[in-house]
Amino acid sequence: MDESGRPVPAGVEGHHLLVTNLVNRTQPLIRYQLTDRVTMLKEACPCGRPFPLLAAVDGRSDDLLKLRGRDGGVVTVHPLAIRSPLATLAGLREYRVVLDRDGLTIEAVLALGGESDAARIPALLGAALEQCGVASPPVHVRPVAEIARNPISGKKKLVESRL
Repeated sequence: MDESGRPVPAGVEGHHLLVTNLVNRTQPLIRYQLTDRVTMLKEACPCGRPFPLLAAVDGRSDDLLKLRGRDGGVVTVHPLAIRSPLATLAGLREYRVVLDRDGLTIEAVLALGGESDAARIPALLGAALEQCGVASPPVHVRPVAEIARNPISGKKKLVESRL
């Protein structure tokens, strides 16, 4: 189902998933929206059930970042290009990357002794963005105690554009 509750045609990628689960009688989920992106399977279920099948859960619906390219144009950067280098830092427990007029701000929840990893973030992200053809924006690291959850979904968006 798409965001309005209409069925998603088979093979369509990148739609949100609405779930109804009546198994849990204490707290049933009715049309609960998961903000993970999904890819629907093109084939019907071999068991004969008429319900659509998932081919893959592609991940949270983080924002695509539109950054200035080295050639002066605009480069669209997938969140994976941002998340991958940050995943290598053991001292970084959680993070959110926010793009605004001042550049990229990384809200960082650090593990004990993680200050040295926090200091590496600007260079790591700069190198990753360089590979994408981006003219590296300013990168600011802001240590925080926790990353706030979305008040509606309860999830944490890891890459967010505020432009």
